[in-house]
Amino acid sequence: MLNDRQPIPTDVLDPLSDSVEAHWVQDSSGRLDPAEEFRRRPDTQVLVTTYMDLGAENLRLLPELELVVATTTAVEYVDLDHCRERGVAVCNVAGYTGAAVAEHAVALMMAVAKNVVSINERVRGGDMLCAGQESMELSGKVAGIVGMGHIGSGVASMVRGLGMEVLHVNRGPRRVEGSTPVEMTKLLSVSDAVFLTLPLNADSRNLLGARELSLMKPSAVLASISPDEVLDSDALTDALREGRIRGAGLDLVGERNPYPRLDNLVLSSRFAARTRECQERRRREWAAVVEAFTAGRELPHRIV
Repeated sequence: MLNDRQPIPTDVLDPLSDSVEAHWVQDSSGRLDPAEEFRRRPDTQVLVTTYMDLGAENLRLLPELELVVATTTAVEYVDLDHCRERGVAVCNVAGYTGAAVAEHAVALMMAVAKNVVSINERVRGGDMLCAGQESMELSGKVAGIVGMGHIGSGVASMVRGLGMEVLHVNRGPRRVEGSTPVEMTKLLSVSDAVFLTLPLNADSRNLLGARELSLMKPSAVLASISPDEVLDSDALTDALREGRIRGAGLDLVGERNPYPRLDNLVLSSRFAARTRECQERRRREWAAVVEAFTAGRELPHRIV
């Protein structure tokens, strides 16, 4: 188990102690090197990790590898073609987020629309009038959701509760009660709040660049819980600086923050799924994959 994020209780694999020899490496200092750890344990058969460099070069250091368990929904950091060629199974933990990530996406949108961060700073500084700032009323506005999977559907349900009309774009046909499928250009041009809730793949990389951002209303808010590469960070920075959109709220995944400090930008880092309930579900899901593997059963959430 390689983990460079919030520590995970090591007792999650205790029920499998008779069939699994578990080795835990947890280091949130930013210095965890997967290649170094793989060289130390070349006999690894099951690798459990998240957002580590699992390219072919690193995976070749594990000649006995049989299973990769990604403790996320996303698997873009795993070389799936290499795993297929070697016959290495790959599983994720789809669906573990429950409502947590959708809630966080809506919270980011609300923080921007209501100027929560900047108002907080002004009030703490003694400015009780906060003159010159206005928030955005959401009831009756349009929410556009790009990526209508489990998380997007959750966002749709929540913003409908705020009285918003919902539109969506999805990679494949998807009907969701209370939401209307539209083309991307229409969604961007008519939405007052745009949500990015899709995974990273060849189609979604740099999905929103300068051209797409130029289609958005100057009064619109962008909220994203998608991988960082879905957005062109330079183009978004320019749009925010120049006031071409109202603001943005992003939950970053990468190792660095590519954005400058801007009053109309709200950031969190890998925080959308950080609820107690969500993390408990996550541990249960990936432990169940390991258990199925040791028992010779069909692997849940298998991708490769």
